[in-house]
Amino acid sequence: MRLSKPAAWPSRKVLHLARPHRIIVNALNVAFENKSLQNRREKYRELLVDLYELNKAVQVRGEERLLLGSVEPAPENGGNLFIGSIDRFTDIDAFAWYNRQRRRPASRKEREAIEIPPSMRANYKQFPILFDIASHRLVFLSKDGKLHLSARQVRLLISTLVERASVKAEYGNISVNIEQRPTAIENILSYDHIRKLSITLTRPNDTLGVLKAQFLNDLDHMRAGRADVIITADSSNRLKPNKDLRNLARSAASDGEVKARVLENGRTREVSSTDFPVEVSAQYSAKNEQISAFIRAAKRLLRMVARTLA
Repeated sequence: MRLSKPAAWPSRKVLHLARPHRIIVNALNVAFENKSLQNRREKYRELLVDLYELNKAVQVRGEERLLLGSVEPAPENGGNLFIGSIDRFTDIDAFAWYNRQRRRPASRKEREAIEIPPSMRANYKQFPILFDIASHRLVFLSKDGKLHLSARQVRLLISTLVERASVKAEYGNISVNIEQRPTAIENILSYDHIRKLSITLTRPNDTLGVLKAQFLNDLDHMRAGRADVIITADSSNRLKPNKDLRNLARSAASDGEVKARVLENGRTREVSSTDFPVEVSAQYSAKNEQISAFIRAAKRLLRMVARTLA
């Protein structure tokens, strides 16, 4: 006996589970070089507000610009944490306009006919930030799916802003460094063929371990804000860093940079500790959960840095 197909099959409810988004956060160490300001938290609060009020967009790549878009105290954190955003957009005025219909660059007359409000910009993207005035670390969203913002770009933004005349007049020199993975420096020091090693240390606020007292005293006596140590190998091309040099390099994880020229597989290349920023990840499902996921990851990163410096 043949069964006929029913007029309508019973409906089935299909549950569509939202694919979780994975975000990654990185951080900068923003530190006063002026000793009299280093332990005054309120000055870091004032610095952040002043940088925001500059309303200065910084070119980071081609027509892309970064701007410190918002800053406000985070609720229920005793005034130590500030949240906000870095905004990325395209500078429309820099466009090389193209006449799509005629398949040629736009003429001067055509460009003059284009009317765009002066305040409008295109391709807007927002990246949340969290600034801890106690540790003077700026944590930022660096990756969310295809959305990406590099630590070097954020360092360029902040280091450009702190060089503004009004900021320097108020706070003096300010060092801006990428918070790096300690393992990045160990990996650099472990290369068999190091031809040249460069260590840059800026005047820090944080512990320098066994080097802290001596290093700070030397900088004070010399009235120096930073130190650059360059070691070049002999004819063997196999530099062997000793204990003191290794300690010096480790101190750059928060307050500087370690670069090396290494020989690998018959080729010489440059490696830098800043290519490997400290990162923490988190996941979220719904769009409105991004900020809470970011704050969770940011606080985890701050705790990680605190343990490293303890």
